[in-house]
Amino acid sequence: GLGYLPSQNGMPDLLFRGTTTGELLALDPKDGKILWATKTADPFRGESIVAAPIAVEGKVFVGIATSELGVCGRVMAFNAYTGEKEWTAHTIFDIKKKKDGTVTCNPQGGAQWTSLSFNNQDDGSRDKGFLFVPVANPFPDFVRADGTAGTLYTNSVIRIDANTGKINLYYQVLSHDVHDWDLGTAPVLYRTASGTDMLAIAGKDGFIYGVERKTFKLVYKTSGTQHRNIDKPFPFSHDFPPSRAALRVCPGVFGGAQFTGPSYDPNSDNL
Repeated sequence: GLGYLPSQNGMPDLLFRGTTTGELLALDPKDGKILWATKTADPFRGESIVAAPIAVEGKVFVGIATSELGVCGRVMAFNAYTGEKEWTAHTIFDIKKKKDGTVTCNPQGGAQWTSLSFNNQDDGSRDKGFLFVPVANPFPDFVRADGTAGTLYTNSVIRIDANTGKINLYYQVLSHDVHDWDLGTAPVLYRTASGTDMLAIAGKDGFIYGVERKTFKLVYKTSGTQHRNIDKPFPFSHDFPPSRAALRVCPGVFGGAQFTGPSYDPNSDNL
């Protein structure tokens, strides 16, 4: 998809587009001319940009998809008019930077398959100027050797300061993912009729999560589909001997919610 930045303070309006070859493009909305192109991801490592960028307040924000390969997920901010990178926020908690500038992480993964959300409302909420980012599963997809340890911030929604790139809050919906149940929908930000600032996000695990934005504490978890054998891993490791017995899991790897997230109607106070 495309991101759009309206004209402001004498600066031109712009369109933004990511590519599967890892470039972020700025285009003139009048004629489609490419004004600048910045390399943000390495396709030879399995990185790409598939989600629509978000452009606000002179910046453009985008995350990388990782094609289920062992790379480190990240969200980046760029100057909307020059393409210069302003910051990088890694979506894996445990990262190590080498002397040559490369980064390793444990676990790997933590992609962004869909767009981000941004709060720019002057409504008294305390999170104006923050990004809300859905983070996908760890790598490898179906095998977790170490239980729940060390999987942050995969399968989480995280809050990032749009000016600094600092991650300051998160809620992890699934700490031991053995089903490829990404968070692959953009969170919706809303205020309830009673005045509580909330976010809601749906994942491939088939649940809708409501999180209070001030504390990032879970308020509700609602099933959006039937669930079956959700605690059983897929038989893809040496722990599973060959068998003709079928293991039926619902939702499957293409189940639940993907790309299209929740919406909120303030008139009825319904999600």
